Amino acid sequence: MKSIKDCVITMESKRLIVLCLSALLIALAIGEASAQARRRSQKEQSHFGAEVAIRKAAEIPTDVLSILREDKRNQTCLRDGESSTNITSSWFVGSRIHLNSDGDADLVVTARNECLLGANIVPFWVFRNTPHGHEMVLSVSALGLDVLNTKTNNYRDIRTSAATAESVQKVIFKFDGKEYRAQTIPARAAKSITTLSSACHVRGRHRGSGRSVCVETAGVARPG
Repeated sequence: MKSIKDCVITMESKRLIVLCLSALLIALAIGEASAQARRRSQKEQSHFGAEVAIRKAAEIPTDVLSILREDKRNQTCLRDGESSTNITSSWFVGSRIHLNSDGDADLVVTARNECLLGANIVPFWVFRNTPHGHEMVLSVSALGLDVLNTKTNNYRDIRTSAATAESVQKVIFKFDGKEYRAQTIPARAAKSITTLSSACHVRGRHRGSGRSVCVETAGVARPG
């Protein structure tokens, strides 16, 4: 017959085994989630540009199209008196991207309509997927756009490039909790940097509401 001491030791051993198994299962689950995120990141297109084709085009959601119709830049391609409803999804092409780790696919959109394309510069719009619909978190015109693996506030950083006759300049955008903003550049460094891009930052805009603040960057792209 087992003593009370033996019973206590047996119970403690069982608890230890349960705890170890639980910890192992959690570790395996975390590892699998990380592996899936890495595989997904490798499959997703993260580099976009004026001369870069969208590998797998995504449908432009209705709420995203509503926001794009309000963009004054897009409206300049309409004839006088023409309704913004004539701005159709065929003007744009989208690509799914995961900006954070919530599992919901976000969206990078660029222009397909030649009216919106410039010399070595194209417009990009970045939307995050929320429970309330898509929100525009960045609108910028540039030669190229890269969604990086580094993160700020759980959202992947974004790098844009702009070409001049002499060089290609790059700007890093970081998520501040509501939108992407250009990384602050020290004044001394800014004196030696010139870009031909214009950045437009959007505050809390979703389902066709909100406001945008645009900054023309004759020198360096900077927060609005």
